[in-house]
Amino acid sequence: MKSIKVLTVASNFPDIYYPTIAPWSKLQVDAIQKYTDVDVEVIVPRPYSIPWSLLPYYKFALLPIRTMSDTGYYMHFPRFPWLIPKKLFFSEIGRASCRE
Repeated sequence: MKSIKVLTVASNFPDIYYPTIAPWSKLQVDAIQKYTDVDVEVIVPRPYSIPWSLLPYYKFALLPIRTMSDTGYYMHFPRFPWLIPKKLFFSEIGRASCRE
């Protein structure tokens, strides 16, 4: 019997540096992985960052591209450009939503 292949994409998923990010996502994937005929892989996109300790989330740069989880499925960490932090626009968004 062939195994069922499951691909999960989760923007919030725990990793080795931030294990408390969205533990419910990991619990769901772990529950699927318990079935013997299911092959699970998880794609967790992370913003590209420079490994300077002064920057927030600098440890994203230290993540491997692909790693095996403790329960036996592969996690992929592709990088995407994150050019402008969203928090720079929070004040503008608030003003725009108050306009009539």
